Amino acid sequence: MSFKQGFCGVAALALFCGCMTGCGGKTEQPGAPEPGAKEAKPGEAPKTPAKPETAPKPEKKAVRIKFSDDKKTLIKYDKDLPDAEYAVPAGVTTIGKEAFKDCKNLKVVKLPSGLTTIEESAFEECQELTEVAIPDGVTAIGDRAFFWCANLERVTIPASVAAIGNEAFKDCKRLSGLTVGSAATKIGAEAFAGCTALEQSGLGLPPDSQEIGREAFRDCPCEGWVKEKFGPRYTRSNN
Repeated sequence: MSFKQGFCGVAALALFCGCMTGCGGKTEQPGAPEPGAKEAKPGEAPKTPAKPETAPKPEKKAVRIKFSDDKKTLIKYDKDLPDAEYAVPAGVTTIGKEAFKDCKNLKVVKLPSGLTTIEESAFEECQELTEVAIPDGVTAIGDRAFFWCANLERVTIPASVAAIGNEAFKDCKRLSGLTVGSAATKIGAEAFAGCTALEQSGLGLPPDSQEIGREAFRDCPCEGWVKEKFGPRYTRSNN
């Protein structure tokens, strides 16, 4: 090899090394520890520092009593709540459809004075419910509102209520005291059917009830008295 060829080879090698250094080239040795890792003892793999654990996000608590945005309608009460008594907050005007349906533990519900509407099936199958006072100002009690509240014993329907829905108190087996206010001109079909403890002595109906629905008092001990007192207004609606 000539002197000229040897010189060119050395120059090319020097130029390549300089380019690698200037361009930030970096050659890592196999098995080199990661930055921050502890130096391993001879024969051991380098130890990588453990990543900090991320704290679990707190679970959102389920809303167990739900209201409308304006707080005027009670939409849903969790049927598994353990409380035996509940007072609906002031300002609520409507108990929504199926709001308390099948509540397992409720025995007493206190309704606010500003309440106007009890919607369909609002308290249906509240088997332990024994007491509910319907406040003056309520104008309508929906279909099946208190259906099969088997332990409900007394109900006073205020004079403000104009209509009692179909099957509203059907199969309330222990209902022995019922007073219906003077404004109730319409009592729905089967409204009190199956109230087998409801005697004539425990029943107060307004004389001006214009419509008593089909079989409204079927299987009640007081049914014969209702037929006799209201005559065509009861029998006609059952034909």
